[in-house]
Amino acid sequence: MPLDPYNITPNASINRVKLMSAPGLPDEWRGKTAYQVIGRDGLVQRINMAFPELTALSDCIPAFSQQYLAQEHPSALAIADEMGLALACLLFTLKHGEAANREARPQWDDSYWAHWGSIQHIIFGGGLMAGLLGKYMMAKATGMLSGLMSLTIADYPSALPLIGAARMATDANEVGWVFDFGGTHVKRAQAIYENGSLTRLEQLPSILIPALDQANHVLDFMVQAITTTISTNSENTQSLRIYA
Repeated sequence: MPLDPYNITPNASINRVKLMSAPGLPDEWRGKTAYQVIGRDGLVQRINMAFPELTALSDCIPAFSQQYLAQEHPSALAIADEMGLALACLLFTLKHGEAANREARPQWDDSYWAHWGSIQHIIFGGGLMAGLLGKYMMAKATGMLSGLMSLTIADYPSALPLIGAARMATDANEVGWVFDFGGTHVKRAQAIYENGSLTRLEQLPSILIPALDQANHVLDFMVQAITTTISTNSENTQSLRIYA
């Protein structure tokens, strides 16, 4: 089925794109998916190998950024440089759509590659891009792409999913709740509307997601996070939107 940019399906995921050919692509990355080389799990593995003292933390990325990357520790800079390289390789793969990369992603027809080939500017969001690591990655990727496309980080990168969920409301008049269930934390916010339009978000502290090994446990946790948040922070909620 051809790509419909306004009706995205799981098949459009760039996490599953395999890196086969790109300038600077390390041999050990060849044939791996984008998620394997640039995803959160790979980043955590890199951090724990370089800084084993952080392995006991439930989320080592903030400590890595604040304690090591901010101090320009050589090993931390090397990790940031590698993440930026991975980002550049992925974007080059998507933009050029070389034969080897197309063959490794047979689920995509030409419409997917044509779409990515037409992209001139990308705005990044998400927790990784919100901090110092995101700035290092952006600088590295921008330098390597040499004008192939322009890259920027959104003004509120970590809140983008919440903003997107809040803007999905079509009948909100005053207040609603939105949630972003990420890989390690649940982001929460109260969405404030005026005349049916979103005017602001009031974010609450994020909740750490515990290790959950069964689907029903995940669902139970999600329900508990939602109900506890609403019951302890609001007595009058007119609408509820969930982003997971």
